[in-house]
Amino acid sequence: MATVTVKDLEKYPNEWVAIFEREHRVVGHGKTLHEARVDAETKGFREVVFMLVPDPTFRYILFLL
Repeated sequence: MATVTVKDLEKYPNEWVAIFEREHRVVGHGKTLHEARVDAETKGFREVVFMLVPDPTFRYILFLL
């Protein structure tokens, strides 16, 4: 079974992606959640999971109190 990898998601920084769970692949994307949903639905995928792909150049800082 294939999975969606970081390498697959690198193509979509700061975008929403629609992932078809049964086949574990990206089936739609867009700058907004609505655009990603419409993109997936026009390709015939209605049951998908959405994820916002972070910008790889953005640095996260963890604060522990």
